[in-house]
Amino acid sequence: MVKKNEHAKLKEIPVATPNELSSYDGIAFGSPIYFGNMSTAMSEFLSMTVDLWTKHGLEGMPATVFMSAGSGAGKELAIQSIWNSLAVHGMILVSNGIRGNEKIDVKFHKVTRYWVQQVFPLQKMSKDQAKVSAI
Repeated sequence: MVKKNEHAKLKEIPVATPNELSSYDGIAFGSPIYFGNMSTAMSEFLSMTVDLWTKHGLEGMPATVFMSAGSGAGKELAIQSIWNSLAVHGMILVSNGIRGNEKIDVKFHKVTRYWVQQVFPLQKMSKDQAKVSAI
């Protein structure tokens, strides 16, 4: 979470800080959708990552985005709004595809397994090695 929440079920979830993001192997950003855009809390959080940007702290790190909307409208636009911020950081954007309202199936689990087993272990390379292998 990017902001403390007093809701009983969310109260104990730790709040992320921009300074700790560079220590992660990868990041999945999630946000509710408001008028086709990310939440204000997420926007404010991403705005606090300027120091990471100047130090290239997130460059080459895999990232994905998931969103939630009551009507389902505006998801693609809202996801793109976060992708723009992640692209500025030089993060590797991992698309989750455009999905309908079907239930999550075996294909989803195969893709998840692929990323966990094949892609995230690559983050153990140095950033210079990752740059060379990306070229």
